[in-house]
Amino acid sequence: MKIRNGFVSNSSSSSFIIKAGSLSDLQLVICRNYKEFVQLFHLLGITNKDGSFTFDCVDCVGEWDMYEEDGKFHYSTIIDNFDLHGFFSELDIPIKEFWHS
Repeated sequence: MKIRNGFVSNSSSSSFIIKAGSLSDLQLVICRNYKEFVQLFHLLGITNKDGSFTFDCVDCVGEWDMYEEDGKFHYSTIIDNFDLHGFFSELDIPIKEFWHS
């Protein structure tokens, strides 16, 4: 049996926004290329600061969509099996708006 801490959902939608103006150049690159960075972190075996963040559904990051508009990154998914919010939080990328339905 798997046990995960934090935000997890298997059958609903999720969305959040990150304001680009508050990000460093590296954080901007990560936000624009988040799928590639998740895959890279998985391949390198990188975990979060306390080692508890896992990439148990790394292929599910592909379920997340992103568009950039008016200085904001908008992320959404209808099948939320990868904790993208947690991934950004671990990289100190501030989530400005977050909702779950």
